[in-house]
Amino acid sequence: MAINNVCKNCGGELIYDAICGELKCNKCSSITDIPEQNIKLEKKQLTDSSTIKTSKTKYVQYHCATCGRNHIVPTDSELYNCPSCCDSNLTKTINVEYMPDGIIPFSLNKEGAKKSFKSWIRTKRFTPNKLSEKTSNYSFNGLYLPVFLYNFDCYSEYSGDGIIETTTHMPNQKGGSTPIMHYYRERFSGSREDTFINYIDTATSLISTETFKKIANYNYENICVYRPEFLYGWIGSEVDIPLQKSVERTKNFIKNEIKYRAEYQPKYNRVENFVCTTTFTKNEFNYLYLPIYNCNYKFKNKTYNFYINGVTGKTYGKTPKSKVKIASLMLAILGIVGVLAFLIIKYFL
Repeated sequence: MAINNVCKNCGGELIYDAICGELKCNKCSSITDIPEQNIKLEKKQLTDSSTIKTSKTKYVQYHCATCGRNHIVPTDSELYNCPSCCDSNLTKTINVEYMPDGIIPFSLNKEGAKKSFKSWIRTKRFTPNKLSEKTSNYSFNGLYLPVFLYNFDCYSEYSGDGIIETTTHMPNQKGGSTPIMHYYRERFSGSREDTFINYIDTATSLISTETFKKIANYNYENICVYRPEFLYGWIGSEVDIPLQKSVERTKNFIKNEIKYRAEYQPKYNRVENFVCTTTFTKNEFNYLYLPIYNCNYKFKNKTYNFYINGVTGKTYGKTPKSKVKIASLMLAILGIVGVLAFLIIKYFL
C-alpha cells in the first residue's frame, strides 16, 4: 500500500488528529475517515521461529548522528529535530521497516500532553517552580514506541526445604533464662498455574521496559489493526531488539516472578534449597505501536527526560531538585525539633 497523505479537497497534507481520531487536513481542516479501525486484532502463536514481518510500505528513516537513534516517519514527511536528543544533526534515508500488527492511536494532543506535564510536575515536592512555567520552550515529541505484547500460560513445579524456628528458655545460674533456638527442617513440594496477559517488553532501546511500564496504563481492548494512516504527522521509533531476544528475557522475568510467588511459604520462617521449574503451555504475541510523548529538556545546563502516555496522560521522568525548597524544609524541621526540645526542657525536666 503506497502512502498517500494528500487531501482530495485542497491538496493539503493529511495528519492523524489525536482528538477526532481521523485524518485532518492541515489547510482546509476537512476530515477523512481511516477505514477498518474496528477490526479486532488477533493474537499470533509464538514459536522458536517466529519473527515480525517487514512492511510493504516505504517510510523515511532519519538517523541522528548525535545520539545514534533512528526514527521513522511516512514518506514525504519531514523531521527537523531528533525526538531523543532534540538535535538537528539528522541524515535521511528511505528504508523498508517492520510493520506492526496493531496500534493504539494517540488520543492526547500536544496541548493535552503539556497539561499532563504541568499537573505531574506540581506533585513533585522539590521541583523548582520555574520548571512548569517553561513548557512552551520544551519540545514535546509524539512518537509510537514499538513493543512486544505477550500472553503466557505457565505450569510450574517447585520444591524446597522449609525451616521452622522455635525458641525455648532454659534457666541459668544468674536466676534468669537463656533462649535456645531449635530448627525443624521439612521438605515440601507443589505445583501452580499462572497466567500473564498483555505482558509488555519494549522492542527498542530508546526506553527501558521498566521505565515504560510506569506509564503503560493502556486499555489493550482498544488496539486497532495497523494502518499507515495512523502515522501521518507522527513518528515511529525503530525496532532494534529482535523478537527472540525479547522472548528470552521476558520468559526469564516471568520465571523469576513465579519463583518469587512460589517461594513464599507462610508456614515456614524461611526456605532453603528452593527449586522451581516452569513450562510455558501457551505462547502468544503481537508486535505493536503504542503512543508516548518524549521530552528531553535542559535545566541549568543539565538534561532531564520525561515520558507521557499518549492516551491517558500518565507521566514519568526525572526532575531537578530545588536547593531552596530542600533547605527550607530542613530549616522547618530543625525549627520544629528546636521548639519541641525547648518545651520538653522547660516543662518536663
